[in-house]
Amino acid sequence: AISIFLIVQSGCNSSQDLKNYSVNPNASEDVNKVLKYLYSLQAKSENKIISGQNCCHGNEITRCYGAYVEELYNETGYWPGMIGVDYEYTNRFTPAQLSECNQFLIDYWNKGGLITINWAPHNPWTDNGTRDLNEVRLEELYDKESTVYAKWHAEWDRIAMGLEELQNAGVVVLWRPMQEMNGGWFWWGWKSSPDNPEHFKKVYQDMFNYFTYEKKLNNLIWVYSVATHCGADYSKSPDFHYPGDPYVDIVGINVYESEGYHICDYDALKAIGKPISLTECGPDHNKMDGSFDNTLMLKAIKDHAQDILYWTTWHDWPDHFVSMTSNLNAKELLEDPWVVTREEINWRD
Repeated sequence: AISIFLIVQSGCNSSQDLKNYSVNPNASEDVNKVLKYLYSLQAKSENKIISGQNCCHGNEITRCYGAYVEELYNETGYWPGMIGVDYEYTNRFTPAQLSECNQFLIDYWNKGGLITINWAPHNPWTDNGTRDLNEVRLEELYDKESTVYAKWHAEWDRIAMGLEELQNAGVVVLWRPMQEMNGGWFWWGWKSSPDNPEHFKKVYQDMFNYFTYEKKLNNLIWVYSVATHCGADYSKSPDFHYPGDPYVDIVGINVYESEGYHICDYDALKAIGKPISLTECGPDHNKMDGSFDNTLMLKAIKDHAQDILYWTTWHDWPDHFVSMTSNLNAKELLEDPWVVTREEINWRD
C-alpha cells in the first residue's frame, strides 16, 4: 500500500517535493522529512520498525519517564526510538502542566527520539471522564449553534497551546486524537452513534481543519488509531470511522494479547492504503502480571504484519504490568536487527 501511494504522489510532482508526504499542505519541512523516513522503513531488511514506550498522561511523565524509559535504558542499554504521552485521560491538565510534560518531550526530541501524543478527552457534556457515555450527541460538537460547541473548542485551544509550544521548539508530533473510536467504551466511540459513523468523521475532520488552518499547527503527523476488532460484536471494523485520506497520514491499531499474539486486523488496515503502526501494545488485559514475553509482539509483526513501521508499548497502572521494563526479554526485543532505537533514528540524514 505504501509503495502504491508513493508512485501516485511522485507522478503528481516529478520534483519529489517533500510536501507530498503530508496531508497538511502547510506541513513543516521536518514533518515531511519524518514521514519520508517512515515511508522508507518498509523496504529495509534491518532497522525497519521503531521502538516506542508510552510515559503515562500529561505531567505524570515526570515520574513515568524514569520508570519506563530511563529504567529501560539501565536494564537494556537502549533508549526507545519514540516516547509518548496522553494529553488527557486521567485529568484535564492545565497549560502549565502540559508545558511541564513538554519539557521531557522536547529533551527527548533534541536527543534524537521521535514523539507521539494521543488525546483521550473527558466528556464535554458531563465532565465525567472518558468512559461516561451519558448525554453524548456527537453532532453538536461541530454545530456552531449548540451549547457545547464553544466549550469543546475551548478544550481544543488548551490542547493546541501544548502542541504549539512543541512546534515552537521544533518538535514533530505523531498526533493521535480520540483513539479506539471503533470500540464502545469511550464517549466518542461507536455506541454514541451506532449506525452513523459520519458524526465521528466530522468531529475528526473539524479538529483537523481547526488545528491546521486556524491554529496553524504544522508540526503534526495525523494518526487514526483503532482498537482490535477481529470480528467481535463489541467493536466495529477499522475502516468504519475512517475520516478520509485527506485527513490521515498514518493508520494504527492497539493490540493487547499474550500467548498467540496476533494482529488480526492487519489486512483491513492495509486495505485503507496508508502507512501502518502498532499505536498501543502490551499483554492481554487479564494477564498483565509481568510474565509477558516482549518479543512475541515483534514475532507477530515479522510473521504476518511486516509493513508496521513503529510500535508504542503502553505503561503500567496499579496491578497491571504492561511496559517493556516490567515484562520479559526487553533487551532481546530492542537488540533485534529489525528494531530501531533512539541512536539509530536518522530522518535528518
